[in-house]
Order: sequence, then structure tokens, then C-alpha cells
Amino acid sequence: MKHISIILISFFILGNVIANEYSMKSIGKNTFKSMIINNEKLTIVEVDFTWIDSLANYGTGFCYGSILNDNNQISLNNFCEFTDSNKSKFWSKVQRVSSNLEAGLGKQEFLKASEKYKFLLEKKCKYAVSFFQETNFLLELKCE
Repeated sequence: MKHISIILISFFILGNVIANEYSMKSIGKNTFKSMIINNEKLTIVEVDFTWIDSLANYGTGFCYGSILNDNNQISLNNFCEFTDSNKSKFWSKVQRVSSNLEAGLGKQEFLKASEKYKFLLEKKCKYAVSFFQETNFLLELKCE
């Protein structure tokens, strides 16, 4: 009986740890419009993507944002809307400061969510992104 109790407690603790983790993968394409003045380049970005998460949810999304490149110091800010296959939605802010636009690490903060995704509002999330063919990207998000 003692062994069964230890096993049940272990599953409970492990289940809570796993339940607190969340991940998502996205693949998509960017559209850019840019203006250069002196050493600064401002780019307006429109993003369309598909996504799948660690809870087997999937859907589509889009972002609007900007990229400021000031002497190769890049600052990216996007606001995104996600819609799953059941039409539930959530929204986020994506930020990254880098010296390389083709790949990098950033943070994503969830700002608003339908009931199904309210748990995301409490998560601290980081992402890694890699671009290919200049406008296409693959992004992986991990949240605690």
C-alpha cells in the first residue's frame, strides 16, 4: 500500500508540473513595408500564420507590428490574434530586441483570452524564431 501511495503522489506532482507547461509552434509568412531615414529603418509588418499547441489545439492567426532597425539594433513589437478550430480566441504582444532579424529569442505576453484560454494570461513565455526565404518563419513558444 505504501508503494501505491508513493506512485500516486508522484503522478500527481508530475501531472501538475506538466500541466503548468505550455508550448506552441507556428509557421507563417510576413509582409513588409519599409522606410529608411538616415541610419534608421522602420518596417511595418503584417503576419499570417498557422499554429498548434501542446494541448492539441490548432488554428490560424495574424499580427500587426513594427520593426525598428537603428544602426543594427533591432526592436520588434507585434500584436497578434489567435483563433482556434472552434473559433475561441486569444491575443498577445510579441517583443524582441536583437542584432539579427533572421533568427532570435523574444518574449510573448498574452493580453486577453476567451474562457478556454484564460490560463495563458498567467504564463511567462519565451520564443525562438527562425526565418527562411526572407519572409517565411518557424516559431516555437515555451511557457511556464
